[in-house]
Amino acid sequence: MATPFALQRLTTQFVAEEDRLRVAGALNTGQTRVFWLTQRLLLRLLPALVQRIATQDQSAWPSDLVLGFQQDAARAAMAPQPAVVVESHEGAWLVDAVDVVSNSQSTQLRFRGLVADQQAEEVLDTQALRQWLDIVYEQFLVAQWPMNVWPAWMGRPLTSVAAETLPSVLH
Repeated sequence: MATPFALQRLTTQFVAEEDRLRVAGALNTGQTRVFWLTQRLLLRLLPALVQRIATQDQSAWPSDLVLGFQQDAARAAMAPQPAVVVESHEGAWLVDAVDVVSNSQSTQLRFRGLVADQQAEEVLDTQALRQWLDIVYEQFLVAQWPMNVWPAWMGRPLTSVAAETLPSVLH
């Protein structure tokens, strides 16, 4: 089995013409790789990643509210970064499978294509995984793909939802 490319940064974007998510990954060597994720693959992958986040919370009150606030915090901590720029899409490949390996500190995603050298992996701590899932969530919205794969706590920030439900004038 070929050694997967170790990704350092990802840019994930829905491409309407392909009806897929394009992931451009930067390697520590300065090179880039491009691979594609289909809706079908994501609908199988996302529940495992969401479950990973939901079960990692060992607080006394593991609830949607707690998970939502943690998601809000991860979203708020995202720092703008330049997109991964790819000079050529030559060599881009379609992801056929994703291996997920988790421990208490991180989640390793190994994206695999049909050919042995079509492999890339990214290791994400919990906050980075939450942030990438938030990006994928936003791309699902752009793509107008089914949102039923996402739990309610992944949606809009709970703080803004709570503010909208309060009356504008209190007596």
